[in-house]
Amino acid sequence: MGAIKSVVTRKGQVTVPVEFRKRLGIQEGDSVEFTLEEDSLRLRPARSRVDESFQVVPPLPHKLSWKEVEQVAHEEHAQEAAREGLER
Repeated sequence: MGAIKSVVTRKGQVTVPVEFRKRLGIQEGDSVEFTLEEDSLRLRPARSRVDESFQVVPPLPHKLSWKEVEQVAHEEHAQEAAREGLER
């Protein structure tokens, strides 16, 4: 993507072109981070660790009952125990 010019306002504000905002996933209200590199200014989305990990694991297709949750936990525990047994 080529260079796009923007004008600095009296308050030191610039508009980030829509093409760049879309590409970086920057939306209204998001925080951005500036880094000075030699004679260039780098801008990137400022994401917290919580933001980065939020919704990394997709939601379950349906709610599970407590009994189903216990069953899944038992199955995963059994699989882990089996893997550990194979490694020894």
